[in-house]
Amino acid sequence: LFPYTTLFRSTNFDLRTYCGFIVEKKEGFCLRQDVDIETDIGVIDCRYADSKDNKKKPDCFEICLEEICDCYDGELLYGFDYDDAVIALREYYSSLFFESLYQLCQIYMDRNSFVKAEALLKKGIQIDPLNEKGYAMLFEIYRKTERDDMANYLRQQFEKRFEKEMGFEPRL
Repeated sequence: LFPYTTLFRSTNFDLRTYCGFIVEKKEGFCLRQDVDIETDIGVIDCRYADSKDNKKKPDCFEICLEEICDCYDGELLYGFDYDDAVIALREYYSSLFFESLYQLCQIYMDRNSFVKAEALLKKGIQIDPLNEKGYAMLFEIYRKTERDDMANYLRQQFEKRFEKEMGFEPRL
């Protein structure tokens, strides 16, 4: 435990004063029981479950997918090495994000909302630069919007990078 110094007392006061959801107990600091903290993974889990329940309601389904895609910003606990349980959670939430992303992009493409689909796919590609399906959908958007040169250039660049990194050709 930390020695109870003036600095510690000051910090303790600041925590209780400015962070009203933190309380001090004998064991140390903890969160108040009546405080509900919303986490990104909580939102993703909830919206994913909602999307499964609302598949027959297109508007609700789309909103759920949008919220998942907005909420996900990359790997869980990025930049740190953790045990296998955290790695499994990283993969799980990544797969939920990409599943939602592909479904939402398909909805946008079916409506000819290519700008929205393109922006979403670029977010996915930024998160996973070797995402074959994301690139394939992006190439399709470029072709449908008569940007064949862009599609061909990007495809060549992607194929080179993919083969260099993975050791085999992408399946596009």
